[in-house]
Amino acid sequence: HGECVSIGSVAASYISYKLGFLTKDELEKIKNAHMMFDLPVSQSDIDINEVLDATLSDKKMEAGSIQFIVLKGIGNGQIDKTINRELMREALEKVKNGDFN
Repeated sequence: HGECVSIGSVAASYISYKLGFLTKDELEKIKNAHMMFDLPVSQSDIDINEVLDATLSDKKMEAGSIQFIVLKGIGNGQIDKTINRELMREALEKVKNGDFN
């Protein structure tokens, strides 16, 4: 479970970066902090469609919207209900190939 949390945290940080809430440097700091503690930041055998489908049945769904935690700077998490499947898919593809550029 902790490995999934680590990977999800990095994916959410990437989404926060794509939304303009984190800088590239902040994204790298988050990713490197995970790696310093030997936590995974990528998973090559992830089934992206399975993760997306599971997300849609997750307890964080509210009125058809995904309640997603984004970072507006390191240490400043906020709920965002505007995250769509396409952005989630992009973040999961980054997790799958380990390339967050």
